[in-house]
Amino acid sequence: MAMTMMKLAENLGLSVATVSRVLNGCDKKRVRPELAARIREEARKAGFQPDRAAGQLRRRRSNLIGILLPSLSIVNFYSELAGELHELILKRGYFPVFAFWIQMEEAVKAYRNIVSWRIDGLITVQPDIIEGKPEFPVVSYYNEDPRFDCLVTDSEQIFRELLEYLTSLGHRNIVWIGCNFDGRLPCLMRLCPEYSVKIKYMDCDNSIGLLSSSAGYCLTEKMLKEFSADLPTAIVASSDDIAFGAIRCLADHGYRCPEDFSVIGSDDVKQAELYIPALTTIKHSDKTSLAELLTDQIFKKIEKPDLPRDRVVIKRSLAVRDSCAPPRSHELTSIPRRQ
Repeated sequence: MAMTMMKLAENLGLSVATVSRVLNGCDKKRVRPELAARIREEARKAGFQPDRAAGQLRRRRSNLIGILLPSLSIVNFYSELAGELHELILKRGYFPVFAFWIQMEEAVKAYRNIVSWRIDGLITVQPDIIEGKPEFPVVSYYNEDPRFDCLVTDSEQIFRELLEYLTSLGHRNIVWIGCNFDGRLPCLMRLCPEYSVKIKYMDCDNSIGLLSSSAGYCLTEKMLKEFSADLPTAIVASSDDIAFGAIRCLADHGYRCPEDFSVIGSDDVKQAELYIPALTTIKHSDKTSLAELLTDQIFKKIEKPDLPRDRVVIKRSLAVRDSCAPPRSHELTSIPRRQ
């Protein structure tokens, strides 16, 4: 005879409501962690399988959470984040449904595809592609939208730290390379005069992949040509992948990092510490903590959709490694391109 929730509760000496909360992933802050672990272990031993279809019918839920991100093949940070979200959502008794895009014109199509699954909630980094007011809650990371809950970073705090570090090394001429759709570049440009720093920028062309290493390569090559008369001494990249592409481009043109150009990335992906040179980068909070914040936020809104909009600010810091050094009084324009 199959184990039922009522029988399982009876065996544990607990109420059916308590057992149901735990096995349906609704126990956070409502059931003691040690008791929840005991219930899950007993259910596992007994081979208990909840009736998902009945539960979904009662709650009018699909038990699906949408995850809408740029392509994992070109952005390492999102690949790491997606893995953490996948694991955490499964632990809540839900299933993640993923959709990705490479170029921005594909993002709306990816969104419409994921909505067709009748998801219960959506986690994304691009809320502006969401049409109207959806019937499900949305939590956005990085990019803010007044319609939805969001987790945002304190750009002014981290850029002040970055500028203090670069100016302490002697840099006064920098360039930003990468995307310009998330509000970070205007913040950096506003702060640079306070530190007597001259800033140039190279916008990312969507056709070369937003935050990819190939975008970093192309933008750096363009920068070397356009600013040849007044080359910057430091490159600030909008992602680690773009920084990797920039360093490779510099090497292909006969320049060295950090001797000729200092390079700073953003996101602190796993490869950053292993790269040669090890990449100085803007470090997010621990990846698991970020995924937990996003997961907690979406489930909070699923359970209590009438809660007011929530805006959580995340602090970041600079992980100083080997890709930055004091600028030399270089004659960079005279270095021949490597054949």
